[in-house]
Amino acid sequence: MLTEHEKNCIEILLKTVMLWGKGNCNRTFVMYANKILKKYDDFFCIDGSKKKPSLTFLRKYNIEYKNIETNKVLNQTIKVFIDELYEDFLNDENFHKFVKYMQKYNKTPKYKLGQKKEVRMPNNSFRTVFRIIAEKDFSAIAREGSLYIKKGDLGGYIETDENLSQTDASWIMNDSVVCGTSQLLNSCIQPSCIIEDCIIDNCFIWSSKLKKSVFKHTSLNKNTIYDSVISNSNVTESTLSNTDIYDSTLCNCGFINGVWVDNSLLIFKKYDGNIKFKNVELKQLEKLRKSVKHYFYY
Repeated sequence: MLTEHEKNCIEILLKTVMLWGKGNCNRTFVMYANKILKKYDDFFCIDGSKKKPSLTFLRKYNIEYKNIETNKVLNQTIKVFIDELYEDFLNDENFHKFVKYMQKYNKTPKYKLGQKKEVRMPNNSFRTVFRIIAEKDFSAIAREGSLYIKKGDLGGYIETDENLSQTDASWIMNDSVVCGTSQLLNSCIQPSCIIEDCIIDNCFIWSSKLKKSVFKHTSLNKNTIYDSVISNSNVTESTLSNTDIYDSTLCNCGFINGVWVDNSLLIFKKYDGNIKFKNVELKQLEKLRKSVKHYFYY
């Protein structure tokens, strides 16, 4: 049977060819993927710089693919290789070499701390933060596919190494700052963000000021958000405080003091106080999502 590390190695090999592509990830990953997965050429077809499962493979292993998100097909493919084809990997000398390589690769830190800088926060206080510098080539999470980070690339700023994991796919871009008790989990912070005392899990964030909030599976663009909880949502050009948002889309909204939103689409709304919205204007959601697709997470 496979160890957890060996399973992770198979996952990386498949993500290399299916998700990242040969021009967008670690070259050593590409070299081993080409060698180890060559025997499975009939299971894939070429899709630009990447590969995708062939119809032969999908039908053979009963993988649903019609109207299914790409990531779900990827996850099902990985599961088949781990559950059904693991013996092939255990008998492959190149796979064992890759397993050893990954043991060394995983011990190398993702980043180191560089230049120190004093940053003025929105409340005019100052925090001492440090530039992050990539210590190895890796593929960071991005809204579509991945963002290839090379050793030596400069990122944004953090206050301590508690803000940014050394092991997941998170990254902070350019001038953005993540500080205080903030923690990133598989998230991408684009330029012009200031994030203080937040938990951010599987999110994509642009040009926003965030404080003392929790965000999960959410896309944010050009917002100011304090003391809020937002999950599975898309929020653009809004100002929120003490607000709970679930499974919703907001654009140009201003909510404070206990507004609660669930499964709704709200545009150009301003509310103050204990107000609840549920199942509001859902018929317009798909139309809006298609018109500004760039900002949508789900």
